[in-house]
Amino acid sequence: MLGIGGSIFIASKTLKPIQEITDKARLLNHHNLNETLPVPNTKDEIAYLAITMNELLKRLRHNFHSIRQFTAHAS
Repeated sequence: MLGIGGSIFIASKTLKPIQEITDKARLLNHHNLNETLPVPNTKDEIAYLAITMNELLKRLRHNFHSIRQFTAHAS
């Protein structure tokens, strides 16, 4: 029983950063692309994924801004 409880505790600690990133990503849309995803202080694949996704969001913000500017100038 102690082993099962310990395994569940470790698994929940390990998956918490993934859940936080997922929860935040689900709330993002074109109105709040200025927000970023949380980056855990783990320096592992999860942190690298969050950093990469934040870079993607930055490019999306830039592209949306460019489209808005083009549309404003075209009209």
